[in-house]
Amino acid sequence: MRIARLLCAAALAATAIAGPAAAAATLVHAYDFKTGNGGLVLDSVGGANGQLLNGASVAGSALVLDGLDDYVQFGAKIVDTAGPFSVYLRAEFQPDLQGITELISQGFSGGPGFYIGEDGAGGFRLGDYVAPSGLGVPAVGGFHDLLLTFGAGALSFSIDNATPFTTAFGGFTTGGVDTRLGHQFCCAEYFHGRLDTLKTFDGVATYAEATGAGGGVPEPQAWAMMILGFFGAGVLLRRRPGPGAIARAPA
Repeated sequence: MRIARLLCAAALAATAIAGPAAAAATLVHAYDFKTGNGGLVLDSVGGANGQLLNGASVAGSALVLDGLDDYVQFGAKIVDTAGPFSVYLRAEFQPDLQGITELISQGFSGGPGFYIGEDGAGGFRLGDYVAPSGLGVPAVGGFHDLLLTFGAGALSFSIDNATPFTTAFGGFTTGGVDTRLGHQFCCAEYFHGRLDTLKTFDGVATYAEATGAGGGVPEPQAWAMMILGFFGAGVLLRRRPGPGAIARAPA
């Protein structure tokens, strides 16, 4: 009993030292663009389907956008900019036909509006007023992972899980035009390329959460409990009488 009490106390202490586990981001909407059923791109999680417009199409498990006039229009805002959120995209870039372009947008200018797009000079724009330094648009051809997160007054953006660009930011509007893919909420700015994955989250998602590549590394609390479990098993084995042990007769 004494050993059990000691193990329980050690487990509680280890958990306290490790601290609370970070809250996981919640997946709200997900699109793999495998089908364009009835002229729609289908949301496998939240039911917020998008309408293919002006020739936008789904082919080869990707949304294909020609950079001239086609885009996807949703009937809701699939990015909840009212609180912490994350947006994950896998995109293939083709030569710009209109300079400034938008992969995803919602809201209105000066709101500030939310979008992830190209600035027309080889860089990105992340909503009104944010132009990441040191992050260039990937070369033409091949898909790339784009992850934008916002929470606690900080905006972060990474490409292919490289060191992210991070800056203080006050937040985005919750009003304006519903979400679009490949088109700005007020202007043309049509994106030329393909998207094969889009996910939106409530909360700040890690790269592993966004890509679904997590699950290999235990949390600190889990490590602590496993170590204590091995220790406890060792103590019990040491105290267990061997097969040749002779029971002591009572005095």
